[in-house]
Amino acid sequence: MPTYKEILQQENSKPQGGVLLFEEGIFMKAYEKSAYLLSCRYGFKANKKYIKILSKEVVSVGFPVKNLVNYFPEAEIDKGMAVVSVDEEIDEKAFLEWKEGVEIKTSQAPQQSLHLPENTVSSVSDESESKKIVSSIIAFPIETASPVDCMMFLIELKKRINAIKL
Repeated sequence: MPTYKEILQQENSKPQGGVLLFEEGIFMKAYEKSAYLLSCRYGFKANKKYIKILSKEVVSVGFPVKNLVNYFPEAEIDKGMAVVSVDEEIDEKAFLEWKEGVEIKTSQAPQQSLHLPENTVSSVSDESESKKIVSSIIAFPIETASPVDCMMFLIELKKRINAIKL
């Protein structure tokens, strides 16, 4: 997988009206102006992250690889990348306004600590702990959490559930 720096270099050198898509796991992702075109055309929700190594914010959109043919039937993935034409010119001012309006995504940790202090399980009623677990699940921002955050959340939930005498 290319680095953010390589992705942005390719994005800046692509032809006008072209969209670059990068295969990242089970998703196709577009960055910057390619993301803008896809967001405008298909209504994809954009995400913005601050990339520390580049000292800048980067906007992206993504969708499952299996849906690529639904949007671009002619697209073929070659070496983890697809280039498609959308025959649309980009208004630089409109792109910059759009990018500014995208909310920056920060690493989302659960709102409350999931770690229980040692020896507290026996002092908490099982029903009360069950309600706390359900509240944790409801409060967890799964839509914006990273896969690692989700995995860590599930590990902690499993520990808490195993601690309850069922």
